[in-house]
Amino acid sequence: MLIAGNWKLNCNLKEANDLSSSILNILHDKNLSSDVALFPPTIYIETVRNIIKNSNLVMGAQDCSIHISGAYTGDISALMLSDIGCKYTIVGHSERRIAKYESNNDVFLKAKNIMESNMIPIICVGENLKDREAGKALKFI
Repeated sequence: MLIAGNWKLNCNLKEANDLSSSILNILHDKNLSSDVALFPPTIYIETVRNIIKNSNLVMGAQDCSIHISGAYTGDISALMLSDIGCKYTIVGHSERRIAKYESNNDVFLKAKNIMESNMIPIICVGENLKDREAGKALKFI
């Protein structure tokens, strides 16, 4: 089992420090029967990783590129995330599928890159709000 805390587009640097420190203090010395992973915005991964190192918490990333390397300004590859200590990466967020036009093939490529980078993909398969409100969530999934 995995307990995942995806921070989405939230927290400034001080809040990221405070939140990760609070979670660490609450779970410190607890015998966890599952992974507890923090998924801060990419810019704060290194900061949070330094706070939780040598603890029972693990790092995750909120997304990655479909590319491993190349001229893709601003993209972050799965290999880069693995290099900085991420164990998990989330892909297929409904808001990215809608706003960024990410396809199932994009999600597949990201998940493949994640696994090839020795991480575990978390693949979102949820519906959008319109389908949920229309009672079509299970059919969509």
